[in-house]
Amino acid sequence: MNRYKEVLYNIPIGERWYEIKVQHNQGHRIIFVDSKDTVIEDQNFLGRLLNFSTTDKFLLGRKAGDPENAHIAEEEMVLTIKKRGNAFEYTVSIGGTPLKEHMAKNHRKTLVWELPIGFSKPRIFLHLESSNLWWKGREIGERQEGFRRDGPKRDLKINFAIEGRQGSIEVQNMNNFEFYVLKFDGKLVPKVDNWHQNVSDE
Repeated sequence: MNRYKEVLYNIPIGERWYEIKVQHNQGHRIIFVDSKDTVIEDQNFLGRLLNFSTTDKFLLGRKAGDPENAHIAEEEMVLTIKKRGNAFEYTVSIGGTPLKEHMAKNHRKTLVWELPIGFSKPRIFLHLESSNLWWKGREIGERQEGFRRDGPKRDLKINFAIEGRQGSIEVQNMNNFEFYVLKFDGKLVPKVDNWHQNVSDE
């Protein structure tokens, strides 16, 4: 077949998020990280699949523009593709941990929203400890002046733009509870609850 199949993963490592996109047909496979860095391009994919299984390993961690001497958390991602008749099965592990378990360990550190953009619903990820906002593996947004990183109480607003549309996340502290409100293109967007439960290792 000539048509490419595409599989997309958003994966946290430390305080950062990475977008891994796998595109392949019967004879050719490309793996992208953060929509731009090609980590693997395989012109002999069909030959490898004659054994009904192919496995790739690569590191997730350092991003373009990171200082050389900066300490960056890294984990090895292992992606296995198996051919079952005319279908493909995908299995992912991060640092030796199945993907579903890895995501479950990180779900309390992150809030997730699905943005209504056209017919797709791309996700953005807010890391709670750092207040960094991620989209397609890239950090986005600007914090409003007066934000204090330290201390148990804070009021914060993060302004961001995606595909020419404006959005914001407001963090309000009431009675020692933090509330996160996201608006995108002038509309309130609810959080994705229990997002990690919808992740499988395949």
